[in-house]
Amino acid sequence: MREDEEKEEKAKFLQILEKHFERQNKMINTFCAEMTNSNKLVFNQLRKVINKEEDVTDKAEESKPGTSGTSSVSDTGPTISDTDISPERKRWRPSIGSPRKEWFCHICQQSMNIKSRSSHLNSKTHNNLAALLNNATSSLFGQPDKQLSKKD
Repeated sequence: MREDEEKEEKAKFLQILEKHFERQNKMINTFCAEMTNSNKLVFNQLRKVINKEEDVTDKAEESKPGTSGTSSVSDTGPTISDTDISPERKRWRPSIGSPRKEWFCHICQQSMNIKSRSSHLNSKTHNNLAALLNNATSSLFGQPDKQLSKKD
């Protein structure tokens, strides 16, 4: 009699545990799908920006007679001169010691002007992604990171 009760309790416990893990798995899968979709959108936007930037630099180089970028091939491989790099691309690589002009949000996976940081942190997109990340974090580790939406 007692053994039957213990088996029933174990079975109930296992069912509860299984349901809990199913819910956790669904939440993780949903989070991963959301992040994948978000990353795809970001990468598509970056691809569009890069393609537009390349079109602009190609047109600028074509309009300047005799000043196209020069690439040389040496024993170590191809090298690119400064004329091959557009001014827009140079700003992504600030020199050492220069003030930081760009800021990268690790939640949204976006790089932006440092002046846009505060408005971005208050934006709906950033806060939605931060809330989604907080929910996933709390379900995985038990406590939400309350500072996640405030600072990066």
